[in-house]
Amino acid sequence: LFISSCEKQETSVVVKPKVVKSVKTQKTIFVVPMGKTSNFDVNYIVNELKQFYKCDVKVLPKVETPAIAKVNGLKRYRAIDILNFLSTKYKKNNGKVLALTDGDICTDRELNGIVYKNWGVFGLGRLNDKPCVISTNRFKTNYYDRLSKVTIHEIGHTLGLSHCDNDKNCLMSDAKGKGGQVDSEKKWMCDKCRKKIKL
Repeated sequence: LFISSCEKQETSVVVKPKVVKSVKTQKTIFVVPMGKTSNFDVNYIVNELKQFYKCDVKVLPKVETPAIAKVNGLKRYRAIDILNFLSTKYKKNNGKVLALTDGDICTDRELNGIVYKNWGVFGLGRLNDKPCVISTNRFKTNYYDRLSKVTIHEIGHTLGLSHCDNDKNCLMSDAKGKGGQVDSEKKWMCDKCRKKIKL
């Protein structure tokens, strides 16, 4: 099992979007509003996904954040438990499933040989699998730029893309705990990543 996350970032850059070729085998991305997510944010990522991946995007009914994902003693939810919830609840949906939540999500993260428990993240996705989850809780600045990039990034993982070590400007680059990575990336994928997408 491979999961990947995006950490909190700090700076801003204005870029022109570049799209990938249409997603053919997984023609639909299902967006699941979770918790108190706003309709405006949901509609925003629907449009961003359609523009970037050139695929069908459908919004499913809003659901509550699964209580089983709550971390004892913290106001955070384990992202991996949300992914498991999505895999089970939407197993019959033929496509990718992206949950958008306003709740703070976390995962265990290893950096420089040290494992950090309940590390707060922007998003988490399973490599070449159905589910991913995005949280808006940590988008304190550059809100919609981050929302767009993290959404496209996490869907990229579900389409078979691991983190990119080819071009630091690629949207699939790993933040590795360093501030500003998401904001410094372009809304663009390098040729190496685009060729790897499971079409």
